[in-house]
Amino acid sequence: MKCLDRNFTSFQVYKNLGIAYYRLKRLWYTKIFLEKAYYIDSLDVNNVEFLSSGLLKFLLQGIGDIFIMKKYIELSGFDIKRYSEVYQNLYDAL
Repeated sequence: MKCLDRNFTSFQVYKNLGIAYYRLKRLWYTKIFLEKAYYIDSLDVNNVEFLSSGLLKFLLQGIGDIFIMKKYIELSGFDIKRYSEVYQNLYDAL
């Protein structure tokens, strides 16, 4: 948080804070920081994976954003196994 206090607001700062909060299971902060990173660089697959996973957990709680899941599917390539896992998670969430 000292980074933010000193106005270090780069993609890497947001992404690393988001991943740290994800691992701490603090989903609200995960969402905030990974979304900020996403809006800076929407093509970073690692960021999108953490963001979509966090938002999937929000979907389970009824407050997720399906747009990010669609972006995750778009960025994850054409791997059928990955697609089926994503859709299975979506189905389970609903």
